[in-house]
Amino acid sequence: MVFEAGGSISLQAYSLAAGQVCVKAALVLPGQTDAVIHSIYPHGRSHDWRASAEGIALAWVAATQGALPNQADVIARDGLRAEPLATVG
Repeated sequence: MVFEAGGSISLQAYSLAAGQVCVKAALVLPGQTDAVIHSIYPHGRSHDWRASAEGIALAWVAATQGALPNQADVIARDGLRAEPLATVG
């Protein structure tokens, strides 16, 4: 889903080895190139998918209203290095 004001939310569904479903939401905020990833792993058949979707929506709203820090700002402030993820094992 791409928003008129900029940014996007992409959803991917995975079937894990035990048959469990996992959903990954990638939020790209307006003016940003890096995605903020939210993974949803349901706990049993009674998982509240609506609550999970609302959590993603709340994360989007909080981030676009400046309630969450920009990753580049945190790295610069704390002297951290951003490193790419690597596949292990």
